[in-house]
Amino acid sequence: MKVVCAWCQRTIRNGDAEGEGVSHGMCPECSKTFLRESLVDQGNLSLDELLDRFPFPVLAVDGDVVVLGANRSAAAALGKPVDALIRRRGGVAIECVNAATAEGCGATPHCAGCQLRTAVTATFTDGQPRYSVLSTHSVGPKGASHELRIRCSAVKLGKLVVVSIEGLNEA
Repeated sequence: MKVVCAWCQRTIRNGDAEGEGVSHGMCPECSKTFLRESLVDQGNLSLDELLDRFPFPVLAVDGDVVVLGANRSAAAALGKPVDALIRRRGGVAIECVNAATAEGCGATPHCAGCQLRTAVTATFTDGQPRYSVLSTHSVGPKGASHELRIRCSAVKLGKLVVVSIEGLNEA
């Protein structure tokens, strides 16, 4: 799948074996420009207000995948109010069945294979963006769960990782 910056239309990554079509993300240059201009031009925006300026669903998370900010598009995509996402680990925000266990999000044996968690923590650690990452999760209440595929990109901005949600599909 080819990945194109939603802002400047530059190709971020050419197609590969993952599938045909085009997905959108934000290139590192536009991410830096967007954040700098938003902070300088708007002064005292909250993180959520800043994130609401993105035209697609985004979450701001820390290195342990705890949601620190979300825009209204992300809340709508996940079917929750913004307040229900904040200060929750990513698995809790998407209702991953593993996050509901006693170990919690990030601590079960299944979490080691979570591509979403891997992309965010790696981006937080090395600062390199990850584009069009596909991650599959069992979500929902115990006994009534279903598979959810999430396609996302992760870009580090300061002490946060901004995760753009490019697609949510039930498997």
